[in-house]
Amino acid sequence: MNAAKGSRAKARTSSHRENVLVIDDDPYMRMFLSRGLDQWFGEVKVAAGLSEAKVLLSAGEHYEAIVCDYHLADGRGSDLYQWIIERGLSTPFLLISGDITSKPHGASFRFLKKPFALKELLDALSDIIHSRQKTRR
Repeated sequence: MNAAKGSRAKARTSSHRENVLVIDDDPYMRMFLSRGLDQWFGEVKVAAGLSEAKVLLSAGEHYEAIVCDYHLADGRGSDLYQWIIERGLSTPFLLISGDITSKPHGASFRFLKKPFALKELLDALSDIIHSRQKTRR
């Protein structure tokens, strides 16, 4: 089994295909993430910033995970994470950034440094989704 197939099997954890929300203000990164994740997850929704992401999250749709850049044109990804927590949502959250100093200390979300390979992204998503499922049991 090749690495991509192994990641694919890990990402699919139930009988349905999970939806993922991707937030990044770089249109090329949104396209890379969306296309890369589309083959492994049911639906990949994208947002260019915090305000757009908040609208999508407020609409009540369930996301199995959120992938969010740290540096956005209208704020920081960690601000969105705090907003999510304040609303009582427990969606697994993966913060991505090319700036290693961006990772807030003591944060309870996963961090992935850019640049990364698709396999690294899939493995990180699989880990946070599995961790959440274990805590639900």
